[in-house]
Amino acid sequence: MAITAIRIGAPVFSSDGTFLGNVKAVLYDEASAKISQIVADKGLFDRGRIIDLDTIENSDADGVLLTIGRDASSDLAQVVSQAFTPVPGSREVPVRSSESVELQGAGVPWIATGSADVGDLPSIGGPSLFMVEPIGNFVTEVYSTLDSNDIRLDGGTDVIASDGGKIGELSTVLLDADGRPERIVVDQGFIFRRKVIVPLEWIVGASNARIRLNVSSEYAEAHQDELDAG
Repeated sequence: MAITAIRIGAPVFSSDGTFLGNVKAVLYDEASAKISQIVADKGLFDRGRIIDLDTIENSDADGVLLTIGRDASSDLAQVVSQAFTPVPGSREVPVRSSESVELQGAGVPWIATGSADVGDLPSIGGPSLFMVEPIGNFVTEVYSTLDSNDIRLDGGTDVIASDGGKIGELSTVLLDADGRPERIVVDQGFIFRRKVIVPLEWIVGASNARIRLNVSSEYAEAHQDELDAG
C-alpha cells in the first residue's frame, strides 16, 4: 500500500478499473492523528461511499486505486446523516399547503431526510407534507454512518491564519509512511489559482469548517519558497 497524497476531487477506481467517483472528503481521526477514511461520490444525486484506508492500494495526487473490485465496492457503506424526532403525542405541525396539520405521535420517529446539518425536508418513509420541523418540546437525535469523532475535511474547508486571514481552501493532504498527515496543500485565489504548502507544525486545530494555523498570512507567504524546495 502506497498512500502519499489524497487530493480532493481525485478520481477513485476499483482494482478492475471501474470508476467509483471522486474524492469528496477525507476523515481525520484526532485520537490516532491519522486519516481514517475517505468519502467518494459521483456527484449531486450520489450519497457517497465510505472507504477505509486499508482498502486503498495506491493514492497520490493523480488518483486513488482500491484493492477491491467493482462487485465488492458496491458493498461499501453509504454516507447517511438523518435527524430523528420522536413525536410523543398529537402535535400541530406547520405545512406548506395549510396552516397546520395534526400529527398523531405514539412515539413514531419524524425523520428529516438528507443532511442533518442542513435540515432538509422531513420524511415519514415517503414524500412528506411537513416542510419545517415541528415546533415544541422535541428532542432530535442524529443517525450517521460517519464516526462522530472524525473531522470531515473537504474542498470547502477553509485554512485560516493566526491573523484571521483566509489562506485558501484545502486541496490535498500529504501523508507520511504511517498514514499521518505531514503537510496539506491549499488552493489560493479564484481565477489565477496557486498552491500554498502548509506543514503540520503550523496547524493548531481543525473542525469540519476550517483548519486553524499558528502563523500569519504574511509568514506563510514568505516561507513558500523554502517549502517548495523541501
